[in-house]
Amino acid sequence: MNNYPIDTALNNAEGVFEIDLVNSLTGTTFPRVPVKGANSLGQVLEKYGVEIEINVNSDKVRFTNKRTGEQRSDLGETVADLGLMDGDVLSIADNCGVA
Repeated sequence: MNNYPIDTALNNAEGVFEIDLVNSLTGTTFPRVPVKGANSLGQVLEKYGVEIEINVNSDKVRFTNKRTGEQRSDLGETVADLGLMDGDVLSIADNCGVA
């Protein structure tokens, strides 16, 4: 995100932390994404989905917390609902269950 002590302190005070994103089907990654616990998974997908080659308009998307194995498919659930913490990896797959 940044290397400036003031910005880092401000982000910490605001509850911002960093996670890595990965497309679970292709392995494409996007490191150090700044998020807050209150961000919805849909917001994360909308902002970074194209970066990791995810079809953001897919009817079926699966989000997986790689540390815990917890999975969600509801775009309205939050980063906190999935239990993501600083340094975690959020794996995202689109078109899940479609042959």
